[in-house]
Amino acid sequence: MSSKHMGKAVRRRMRELSRPVTFSPLEVLVARARKAAEAGQADVAIPLYVEAIQKGSASADVFNDLGALLAGHGRIPAAVLQFEVALFLAPRDQAIRRNLLAAVESTALSAFGERRWTDAAAGFVRLSELDPDCATFHTNAGAALRELKLHEQSLPHFRRACELTPQDPRGHFNLGTTLLALARAECQVEFERAIELNPGYADAHVNLSLVYNRLGQLARSAAGVRRALEIAPDHVQAHAALAAVLREQGEREESLEHYRRALECRPDSPSIYSGYLLARQADPEASPEVLSSEHRAWASRFADPIDPGPGSGFDSRDRDPERCLRVGYVSADFRSHSVASFIEPILAAHDRNVAEVHCYSDAVPDAVTERIRAAAAPGIWHDVRTLTDQALVAQVAADRIDVLVDLAGHTGDNRLLCFARRPAPVQVTYLGYPSTTGISAMGWRLTDAVSDPEGVSDRTCSEALWRLPNGFLCFRPDPSIGLPGPLPAQKRGFITFGSFNNLSKMDQGVIELWAEILRAAPQSKLLLKSRALSDAGPRTRLCRAFETLGVDSGRLEVAAYAATPQEHVKLYDQVDIALDPFPYGGTTTTCEALWMGVPVVTLSGNTHPGRVGASLLTRIGCPEMIASTRADYVAIALALACEPGRLGALRRALRGKMVASPLTNPAIITRDIETAYRSMWRRWCRGP
Repeated sequence: MSSKHMGKAVRRRMRELSRPVTFSPLEVLVARARKAAEAGQADVAIPLYVEAIQKGSASADVFNDLGALLAGHGRIPAAVLQFEVALFLAPRDQAIRRNLLAAVESTALSAFGERRWTDAAAGFVRLSELDPDCATFHTNAGAALRELKLHEQSLPHFRRACELTPQDPRGHFNLGTTLLALARAECQVEFERAIELNPGYADAHVNLSLVYNRLGQLARSAAGVRRALEIAPDHVQAHAALAAVLREQGEREESLEHYRRALECRPDSPSIYSGYLLARQADPEASPEVLSSEHRAWASRFADPIDPGPGSGFDSRDRDPERCLRVGYVSADFRSHSVASFIEPILAAHDRNVAEVHCYSDAVPDAVTERIRAAAAPGIWHDVRTLTDQALVAQVAADRIDVLVDLAGHTGDNRLLCFARRPAPVQVTYLGYPSTTGISAMGWRLTDAVSDPEGVSDRTCSEALWRLPNGFLCFRPDPSIGLPGPLPAQKRGFITFGSFNNLSKMDQGVIELWAEILRAAPQSKLLLKSRALSDAGPRTRLCRAFETLGVDSGRLEVAAYAATPQEHVKLYDQVDIALDPFPYGGTTTTCEALWMGVPVVTLSGNTHPGRVGASLLTRIGCPEMIASTRADYVAIALALACEPGRLGALRRALRGKMVASPLTNPAIITRDIETAYRSMWRRWCRGP
C-alpha cells in the first residue's frame, strides 16, 4: 500500500475511534440495573430489570441476574420464574440450572414442611426433572404425591429412587407402601427387601403384616406386628394392626386392649378410634347407652370442631320440594364386599325421574366395581380415591347434591369427616355400619322397626331414625348360584349345625350356648367357616373351648377358604341348620344361608346388630326361628334338629319365601327409600 493510501486508512480509523460509543436502550437499562444491584439497591435494580425485559428480547443472563436478585431478597417464587425463562433460553447453561435447582428446592422444602402438599409435589417433581439422578428429589416427590392420594403418579418416583439407591430400605418401604395402596401384589417383595436390609425397620414389619392380613394369613400377620412392637413398643399403627387381626381371630378382649393402647399413643386418630368402635359392636359388655356415649365422644373429638352448623352454604339451592333430587352415595365398598350385595340392586332400581344418582367410590376397583357402575348407569360415577376429605366436600358441593348417603359408618376407609362438614342439605347413613355414627351433622339413619324398635333405639342414636316399612335390606343373590342341594342329614345320618360368620362374633357366651345344643344332640356336628380358621391357633383355641364344655373336638368341622363365591355358598349344602352368633349377628351370611334353604336360628338382642337376624326372618315370614332368650334359642335349634321332615320342607321352601318377600325385591325397597329421601327433603325445604 502506498503512503498516500495508508494515510487515508489511518485518518479513517482515527475518525472512527473519535466517535462517541452508543448503546441500545436495552443495554442501557441492563447496565443501570447491574450497577444498582452491585450497589445493593435492589429496590432500584429490580424495576430496571423488569423494564428491560418488557422493552426488548432480553438474554438469558438478564433473566438469570433478575432471578438471583429476587432470590437474594427472599422472593423465591418470583425468582423461580426468572430462572425457568433463563434456562429455556440457555438450556445448557449449568450456572442457570444450579440457580433454578436451589430456588425450586427452597420452595419445595418449605411447602413440604408446612404440609402444603400440592406445592411440594409440584416443586419436587420439577426438581426430579432437572436432576433425574437425585434419589432424594424422587423420594420427596413420591411422598408429596402420596399425601395427595395420587398413588399412580407417585409410583414412578419411588421406583426411580429404588433404582438409584437399591440398598436404602426406606426406598423399598416407600415403594411397597404405594403398591399396597394400589392393591398390587408386588408390594410384599418390597417390604421383605426393606426388612432384609434393616431387620429393625418397624414400619416395614407393620406394612408386611397388612399384606399377610389381606392374603388371609392372619397368624403371620399377627407375628409380624408383634415383631414391630418388640422393636417399637409404642408404635401406633402396630397396635392398631394387631388389634384388627386379633378381632378377626376372635380375641376380643386383647383386640380392644391394643385399640386402647393405640389411642393412648395417638388420641388424635379418627380412623383408629373408628376401628375401636367397630370392635365394640361385638362386645357383650357394651350396653347400648355405653356404645352411644363412645360414638358421641368420637364425634365430639373429630367431627364437631369442623361442623359449620346446620343450614349453612345452601342459600342458592332450589327448594322445590317435588323436583328430581340429586342423591349421592359415598362408599369404599363398591367392590367385592358384602355391602355390594345390598346396594347394587338399589342403585339399579332407582327411578331416574325421582333421583339423579351420583356414586362417590373410594374402592380399589375390581370386577364387582364395574358391575355396580353398570347397575348405577345412567348415574354419574366419581372415582374419589385421590381426593382428600376437603376435596371430596368441594366435589359434592359442586355437584349440588341434595341427599348425601354414607354407606360406611365407622368401618374402614370411611369418609365421616366429609359428612361432618355438611356438604349436602340432607345427610343419611345407611347399610354399612350397624350403629349410630355419633355425628350431629348426620341427620338421618335408615333402618326398620324390627332392627331398631321405636322408643328403644331412638335415644341412643345421634341421627333421627327413618324406619323403612318393608325392611331396610335388599339382598341381591348371585344369579350363578344353583338350587339348594338335598338335606345333608339324609345322606350323612346326623344333623350338621353351621355358622360361616367371622370369629370376631363368636365370644365365650356363643360357644357355651352352641356347646349346649351339641350336648343335647349328641350325634350332631358343627361346621364353622371363617377366614381366621386357616391358622392353627384359632382352630386349637376353639377346639379346647368346646372340649372344656364337654364337646369332643372331633365333632367340629372347620373350613377356612373357598376359591370362589360360588364355592363358598355351596358349602351350605353341608349344613342343615345355621346358628346366628350374638350380640353381633350375621347379615350377608344369614341371607346366603336362607337362599340355600338353610334355616337360621337367631337370638334377638338389645342392639341393632343383634336384631338384624330377627328383621330378616320377619321379612320372609319365619318368625318362629327368632328366639327372645337363650333357652328359646336352644329349644328352637333342637326342635328343628328333631324334625328332618320339617327341615326338608324348609330347604325346599326358603328360597321361594325370599323371592316372594320384599327382601329380594329391589323395586319395593328402593321405592321406600325414595319416599324417605323425598320426605327428608320436604322437611329441609320447610326450614328448621
